[in-house]
Amino acid sequence: MNSAKRGIAQEVLIDLYHRLEGLPPRCAQRRDIITQATALYGISESSLYRHLRNLYQPKSIRRSDAGKPRVIPQAELEQYCEIIAALKIRTMNKRVYGFNG
Repeated sequence: MNSAKRGIAQEVLIDLYHRLEGLPPRCAQRRDIITQATALYGISESSLYRHLRNLYQPKSIRRSDAGKPRVIPQAELEQYCEIIAALKIRTMNKRVYGFNG
């Protein structure tokens, strides 16, 4: 399998990041390191820079479906809520007004 599809190991990215960290942006040595890494892993320079940029970004702690019901569809859930609210109002009316029937 192609290593580009699997991605680059985190340890390799961290090592590469630390090696590039001390070098100026337009340094020839930095260019050589990037060229060697892209040749070794068979990916483009832009992909390598993207991997490096995403290395230390925090991950979202929220689910992608946050706020959406997982079991019951939204319309059906709203219908159940309306029924429960109607039953609650009806039982409250009996207590408040003293209806016996």
